[in-house]
Amino acid sequence: MPEHLESVMEGASSTIDQTRDKILHTLTIFPFLSRSMIHVGIGTSTPTTLWKPILDQLVAEGKVQVTKFQRNSPLDRSQSYTIYHLPENEYKVEPTAE
Repeated sequence: MPEHLESVMEGASSTIDQTRDKILHTLTIFPFLSRSMIHVGIGTSTPTTLWKPILDQLVAEGKVQVTKFQRNSPLDRSQSYTIYHLPENEYKVEPTAE
C-alpha cells in the first residue's frame, strides 16, 4: 500500500477508535441516553455519518444495549422512545398506570 494511503487508513482507524471511546465514556457518565443526546455527549461536530454506524456496531457487539418502549404523552399522543445504555446499567421500563 502506498505510504500516503497507509497514513489515511491509520488516521481513519484512530478516529473510529476515538469515537467508540467517546460513546462508551458518555454512557458511563450519563447512563441512559437517546441517540440525539449521545450526539451531544460526544460532540455535535462529530458527523452523524461517522458515529451512528459505530454506535450500531457497539450494539451488535453487545457493548451497548437498546431499550425501546412506548408511552402516551400528557396530551395522550403515543410516543416511542429508544434508550441506549451499557449492559451493567439495566433500564427498567415501568408499567403504565391505567
